Amino acid sequence: MSSAVASPPFEITYNGQFPTIVTERMRLEAISSEKYSKDLKQIFQNRDTMQKYDGAVFKDEELAETVNKWIEDWKNGPFGGFAMYTKNGCFVGYCGLTKSGEEGVAHLAYAVVPALRRFLYATEAAKALIFYATKLFKENVYLGNKHFYKVVATMRPDNSISAKVAKATGMSGPSRGPEGRDYFFYMVFSEAKV
Repeated sequence: MSSAVASPPFEITYNGQFPTIVTERMRLEAISSEKYSKDLKQIFQNRDTMQKYDGAVFKDEELAETVNKWIEDWKNGPFGGFAMYTKNGCFVGYCGLTKSGEEGVAHLAYAVVPALRRFLYATEAAKALIFYATKLFKENVYLGNKHFYKVVATMRPDNSISAKVAKATGMSGPSRGPEGRDYFFYMVFSEAKV
């Protein structure tokens, strides 16, 4: 009787420093050029999505600045935004493992176009990013001047769907954060590295 070895749930490939993460149903492509801007408008210029994301609708110039920031982030390290596509090329949404502003801590974000919500794409993407985060932690990556050790997701207290996504990744929480926002924490932590 032969024993099958389970393959990892996600495959990570690189085009230079830009990762692509392949999941069961999607490709998460590092936002590495302005070509992604047209698709990202479906998220960042959608009033309903941005209300859930807790922000104002982006103007074209603001979205261009944000995309350029993500491109620079990827050039400077393994953290940034991803465009989400089905394997047949349909745009699904945005997700990211980005700098949080706190040394050693990354921010997990996800948003799906309204027509594709409730198909668990955000959960699949978030789990893939936690897998990627764990890989980065094992590689002793720095985020700022500190070893990368934690992922945090923030959401509005009334965004129960986003909270379910965070919990599905194994994050603990919620804890009340600044400005009354709920935080969910996923710890990739080692005392020796902090």
